[in-house]
Amino acid sequence: MQFVFSPCHSDFRKDRDIETEDFQKYTQKVNVSLQECPVQQPPAALMSPLKGTSKAKHTQSQKVARDKSSHLLEVTSSDLEPSEPNIQSCYLSQSPRSTRQAFHYGGVANSRQHYAGVPDSLSERCHFSLSLKIQSASGLIFYVSDVQEDNFMALFLANGKFVFSFSVGDKKVQIRSEKKYDDGAWHSIVCARDGSMGRLIIDRLTMFEDKVQANNVPWHVSDSLFVGGVPPGKAKRNIQRNSAYSFTGCLKNLQLDGRRLSTVAETFGVSPCFEGLSEDGTYFSEEGGYVVLDESFELGLTFELVVEVRPRVASAVLLHVRTSEGYFIMYIHQGTVVVLVNDGTHEFSTKVSPRQGVCDGTWHRITVIRDANVVQLDVDSEIKHVVGPVNPRSADTRKPVFIGGAPDLFLPEHIGTRKPYVGCMKNLTINQSQASFSKAILCITGELVPISSSLWVGGRVRPGQVASPSQGNTETNRKNNHAHI
Repeated sequence: MQFVFSPCHSDFRKDRDIETEDFQKYTQKVNVSLQECPVQQPPAALMSPLKGTSKAKHTQSQKVARDKSSHLLEVTSSDLEPSEPNIQSCYLSQSPRSTRQAFHYGGVANSRQHYAGVPDSLSERCHFSLSLKIQSASGLIFYVSDVQEDNFMALFLANGKFVFSFSVGDKKVQIRSEKKYDDGAWHSIVCARDGSMGRLIIDRLTMFEDKVQANNVPWHVSDSLFVGGVPPGKAKRNIQRNSAYSFTGCLKNLQLDGRRLSTVAETFGVSPCFEGLSEDGTYFSEEGGYVVLDESFELGLTFELVVEVRPRVASAVLLHVRTSEGYFIMYIHQGTVVVLVNDGTHEFSTKVSPRQGVCDGTWHRITVIRDANVVQLDVDSEIKHVVGPVNPRSADTRKPVFIGGAPDLFLPEHIGTRKPYVGCMKNLTINQSQASFSKAILCITGELVPISSSLWVGGRVRPGQVASPSQGNTETNRKNNHAHI
């Protein structure tokens, strides 16, 4: 719950009174791209500007007041606007265009893929080949070592230049390119080691080599190879500080001794390599998954939440809060935004149905204001509200907040959709301050992993699994299930 939380990221806007949630600052992502949201222009017919924005209109309207009278109104589904559009399809594809068998790393400090079962021949001689598209001046590309990290081999970036390095006893071979390659173009790389001799070949044209004088120095490494980055704390003994973290960019066609590596044991913070333009935001993939916010973030009986979404599905769960009495859910159903509240005794809802739906390829700003039994929903300045019965036993409680989906066990049977969200999300604010993702958890494939700001979320979670707040500070990787293009 990256999470993911894909990948689309931007710096926090600390100079503003109301800070937006920039998912990119967080440190992990899996199938949620925190770094980049694919950009695809909607049809010209959908590009006409809105008459106003919810932000502008919000300054003119006041929050709905809580109904304290004994005679209360409960609005049911039949009381809501009857002209809901029946939108079954979306303008944007659920699968953004990406480079085949290419993966994006970076945007989070320890994004990586862990390959297990590397052949023993690696300790004698090896020949790595791969293609890279670099977007950062520094960062780790691959790393292998023994347990103590006395013996190691690595390819990394320093000031935009490739550096191929490995140990030979107490000495170190370090081969550096003469020019910089952080130009955003694809480059083919070959790294070869034969005993104390090393060779670096770039684009099949430029070759660098070096060696140290050593005779029969034992050199053995484990069968684990890290690509794109390493777990926190690893590699710093052998790699300069700025380069010991994940590089930002794409990698494809990774081969060892002419064979593709396929035994991925763990994938952490890795997304497909999107093609074309991108923009700030968090991308939730079609593989499913959701983000669980840490215990410091709560949606109680009174709150204001603002978020911008650009869905790629017409129906999906956007947010879910499970309370001791009931639940609070925001979802989209056939292009309509719905808020559903259950206080344990009564259930009430409201919805807004934009003319084109919210799956038209454009960004939509959603604001939800709750004051106990009163809920106001604002979608692109179109406002609806519902006044539900008062439940005097309702109380604020700290419960998990799920973004982009929720465990199936938590969703009511009669909800309009149970599908996880697919698409981009950005600028999440709660009570006019940024949401705290510092200990957020991305749920995927039955695992719980802390996330960062730019996130590609994907994978499946076991039904009923809930993130424990105590797990928010620990790193748990997504195992045996890497993103497939």
